[in-house]
Amino acid sequence: MSKLVFDAIGKYIHPTRYRQIVETQSLHALDDKEHRALSEDQKHCSVVAKVHYQKRRSRKVAVKAHECLQKLQGTKGSEVDMEVNTRFGSSSTSSTATFEPAMECARSENTQPKVDTPPHSNRLLSQGHQRRLLRFTTREDDCLKKGIDKHGFGRWTSILRDPDFCFQKGRLADSLKKRAELRLLPNENP
Repeated sequence: MSKLVFDAIGKYIHPTRYRQIVETQSLHALDDKEHRALSEDQKHCSVVAKVHYQKRRSRKVAVKAHECLQKLQGTKGSEVDMEVNTRFGSSSTSSTATFEPAMECARSENTQPKVDTPPHSNRLLSQGHQRRLLRFTTREDDCLKKGIDKHGFGRWTSILRDPDFCFQKGRLADSLKKRAELRLLPNENP
């Protein structure tokens, strides 16, 4: 279909617009079953709906849609292929990679590993364990004071990375800043 669009307008079109054109053209040129297969393939290739649709369907959706696209293009597709190759030369990107999104989608669907995502509540529990409060020790307070003397106030990353000072694993520069503001700066309210 993109070959037909390129032949008609001679320029690149946005993928969302391309899907709209395919939907409209397939509605008029294909029977209902072929239109549904092509429509589902377009949803497969959509970046927004990729996760939703690709987890549920197999490769046969893309293959069936590719057959429908071939039927829709007819012999015109190979003529446009030759014209594109003469315009841009064969040294540029291959026309099959540029002009056959249905096959590209089918290939990417096969190569993507299936990942089992844990239910939402399990993810929240696991994230809760990852983020725990790191309390400052007196040794860290001393290192922070010495680091400010050595590197200056506001150089939190330098202080944190300095090998002379030992901070807990997982300590962030922002936590050094907050601790220094809390402990080392004089209170503004008497």
